[in-house]
Amino acid sequence: MVYMKSLRITIVSALFFVSTFLVLLICLVVTITMNNAAKILEISTKNHLIASARAASHLLTVEELDRFHTMEDTKKSEWDDVHRRLMTFAEQYQVLYVYYWRDYGDGRIQYIIDNDPDPQTRATPGVFFEINNPEDPVTAVAVPQVLAGSDYTTDLGRYTESWGGLISAIVPVFNRDGSVYCAAGVDLSDAIILAQHRNIIVLRILLIVSLLLSLLAGGAGIRFYRKKALQSESANIAKSQFLSTMSHEIRTPMNAVIGISELALREKDASPKIRTYITKIKQAGTSLLAIINDILDLSKIEAGKMEISPGRYDLASLLNDVVTIIGVWLHEKPLDFRVTIADSLPSTLWGDEIRIRQILLNLLTNAVKYTQGGYIEFTVSGEAAGDTILMKFAVTDTGIGIKKEDLDKLFRSFVRFDLDQNRDIEGTGLGLAITYTLCRLMGGSVSATSVYGSGSTFTVTLLQKILDAKPMKYTAPAYEDDPSAQADSVVQFTAPDARVLIVDDISINLMVAEGLLAPYKMNIDCCTSGQEALRLAEENNYDFILMDHIMPGMDGIETAAKIRSSQKVRGDLPIIALTANAVAGMKEMFLSKGFSDYLSKPIDIADIDTVIRKWLPGKKQIR
Repeated sequence: MVYMKSLRITIVSALFFVSTFLVLLICLVVTITMNNAAKILEISTKNHLIASARAASHLLTVEELDRFHTMEDTKKSEWDDVHRRLMTFAEQYQVLYVYYWRDYGDGRIQYIIDNDPDPQTRATPGVFFEINNPEDPVTAVAVPQVLAGSDYTTDLGRYTESWGGLISAIVPVFNRDGSVYCAAGVDLSDAIILAQHRNIIVLRILLIVSLLLSLLAGGAGIRFYRKKALQSESANIAKSQFLSTMSHEIRTPMNAVIGISELALREKDASPKIRTYITKIKQAGTSLLAIINDILDLSKIEAGKMEISPGRYDLASLLNDVVTIIGVWLHEKPLDFRVTIADSLPSTLWGDEIRIRQILLNLLTNAVKYTQGGYIEFTVSGEAAGDTILMKFAVTDTGIGIKKEDLDKLFRSFVRFDLDQNRDIEGTGLGLAITYTLCRLMGGSVSATSVYGSGSTFTVTLLQKILDAKPMKYTAPAYEDDPSAQADSVVQFTAPDARVLIVDDISINLMVAEGLLAPYKMNIDCCTSGQEALRLAEENNYDFILMDHIMPGMDGIETAAKIRSSQKVRGDLPIIALTANAVAGMKEMFLSKGFSDYLSKPIDIADIDTVIRKWLPGKKQIR
C-alpha cells in the first residue's frame, strides 16, 4: 500500500513537471507569436506608409508644386484647393500628415505644403530648415537618400526633438526627365506599435509570474496529494485536458503564420502535390484570419464600440458575394449547396450590408465546418409592409446537430460543444456570439433549432427599409474550384500583349474574374476601390476595364465618370460594367452613364468571351 502511494506520488510529480514544461513551452510559443505579430504590425505599417507616400508623390504634379515658393504664394486661389486635396488624401489613406519639401542645395530644405488644418502650424512656403541640424537627425539622413532617388522610412521611437511619436516614409517626386524635383512624405503615430512592444514585455512578466505560480501550486498539489490522492489525480486529469486543448488551439494559428499562398495557387505549372500543400497553407491562413477577426469584433462588442453603419445596398449583389465566398469553402467537401431565393424581393435596401454579410457568412461557414455529407440550404425570403421588409435568412444543414441541453448556451462567447467529436474543427466559438450581438444591434434576431445527429437550422430576421421595390433578378453563381478550367472549352485565342484592369471591392470576386480570364493569358491588374482604379487607369494603357457597380466610397458609375473626364486616359477606353444587378433596363442605364458594355454576375463564360472578342483589338487576339 505504501509502495502504491509512493508510486502514485512519483507519477503525479512526473505529470506535474511535464505539465509545467508544457506551460513553459506554451509561454514561449505565445511570446514568439506576439513578437512576430509586433514585427508584422511594424512591417505592414511601414509598407502602408511607403505605399501612401508613393501615392502622394503622384497626387500633385511638379507644375502644381512649383507654384509655391513664398508666403505670398499662399494667397493664390489654388493654394486652398491643393490643401483640401491633401486633407482628403490623408483621410483616404488613413495617415496623420502628408507633406512636400524641396532642397535648395545650400544645406536647407523648404516645406512647400502639408494637410495641417491649423494655419498657425501648417507648413508654408518661405520657411526653411537646416538639413544638418543635429536636433533633426532623421532629416539629415533622409535628404541625401531621397534626393538620390531612394525611399526612406524612420524607425520606431523618437522621430525628432520637435516631432516625437511619429513613424514616417519619404519618397522622391520625379521631374519628367527622371531627376528628383522634391520629396513627398507621410507620417503616422507609432504609439500603437510601441504599445504592442510594451504589451509583449508585460506579457513576458505575466507569463513568468504564471509559471512561478504554477510551480508553487503544483508543489502544493503534490503535498496535498499525500492526503487526498484521488482528488489530486482528478485535478491533474482536468489540467491535462486543459493543456491539450490549449496546445491544439495554439498549434492551429502557429501553423497558419506562413504567408499568402493565393498567387502560388494560380501558377499552373505547380505539381498537384505542391498545390495540395499550398491549399492547406491557405486554409490555415484563412482560419487564423477568422480567429483574429472574431477576437477583434468581440473586443469591440465588450468595449461598446461595435457600430452599425447603414447605407444603400443592392440585395442581389450581397447574396451573390455571400454565395460565391461560401463556394470557396465547399470545394473540398461532398456537399450539395442549395440556394433558394424568394421571388419579388426588392432590389435595393437600406441597412448595414457589411454586417449582414458577416452574419450570413458566420452561419454558412459554421454549417460547412460541421457538415461532412448531405446538403446545406441557404434560403432568403421577406415580408414587405409599406416601405419596410422583414428579411428572413435561414441556413439548414445535415450536419452533426446540437444537443437539446446545449441550445440555450449556443450564443455565448467561447462556447464549443462535443469537443471530442469536433476536435479537428478550427475556430474560437465566437462566431455565433458575434452574430447574436450584431442581430440585436440591428433590431433583429437569430434563433436555432436542431436534431442531434441529423442537422440544424439557423434563422436570422432583420427589418430593412425598402429604397427600390422593383423586384431583383438573381441567379446563384456556380462556383468552380478552378474558374479557368471551364473557360478552356470556350476560349479560342490568347492575348499575351493585352492589359486588363478588374475592379471589385470583394477579393473573392476578383479571384473568380481573374481565373475566368486566365486562359486568355492577358496581363491582369486588380484593385478594390474606385480611387485606385482611377489612378491605375491614368498610369497604364489598358485595353479594357471590368468595373463593379456597388463599391464603398466611389462606386462604379462615379469611377467611370472620373476616368472618362481624365485627360490622362484615352477617350475610347472600353469600360465594361460587371454587376449582380441584372434587372431589366440596367444595361441601358450603364451605357448611358459612360460604360461601353455590360456583364452580369454570376459571370457566364460565353458572355465574357463575346465581350472580349468585341472590345479587344483584333491584332492582339492570337489564334
